[in-house]
Amino acid sequence: MSEMYATIASQNTKLQSILISETEVGSANKVPKLLDLADYDNWKGRFETHLNGTYTNLWERILSPYERPRVVGTDLIQLLERLAVDERKKYDSEKKAYWLLSQAIPNKILHQFDEHKTAYSLWNALKARVEGNTNLKKMKATDIRKEKCGIDYSEDEKIDCLADALPDKWNSLVLILRENLPGLTLVELIQKLEEQEMKDKWKARRVNVTQDPSLYGGSIATPPASSAKIQTAFYILL
Repeated sequence: MSEMYATIASQNTKLQSILISETEVGSANKVPKLLDLADYDNWKGRFETHLNGTYTNLWERILSPYERPRVVGTDLIQLLERLAVDERKKYDSEKKAYWLLSQAIPNKILHQFDEHKTAYSLWNALKARVEGNTNLKKMKATDIRKEKCGIDYSEDEKIDCLADALPDKWNSLVLILRENLPGLTLVELIQKLEEQEMKDKWKARRVNVTQDPSLYGGSIATPPASSAKIQTAFYILL
């Protein structure tokens, strides 16, 4: 009797493995399921392969936004029976791609994407959700590492900390500097910001200086000494 139960248990284990494998990989009649958001990078390749194997136009609907044609000169959606042949094919492939993608997303989170009504929109929303989770995990991991190892910031992390503390007016300049100067260090960034602040202060001085005081009957003002270095908000950081 015990041998029989062992055989049944063994068969059940094999059956479960087969079902899990078929769920993950998919089959001719079954779309690959995204069982865990952590497996997204592997799953998206399987999903693309499945769609291309089912019907080549389906993947196109994932990559390109779809908008149903409207009645000429109005905002009314065109009736299905009045769609041109090519437009009807696009409509059908859009609906099928959306349905297959909906089937692949875990039921426990599918309701969170109710506002996305096209395959393209749903795909990108799912991608954003996964990338958001990944970034959050990276941030948490970074915080844990800093707590365990003490303050041991990389240059990028140092720049991020400074950028977060700066007023909004500096955001564009910081972004430009980071894009145009790969490997930028915190010290170099502060120097660039200080240079820009000095330029802004000199510009403000020139605007405020009276161009020709003699025109108003006053004496010519003695120009301010230019030898002293302008102090900036970033001076104390260097």
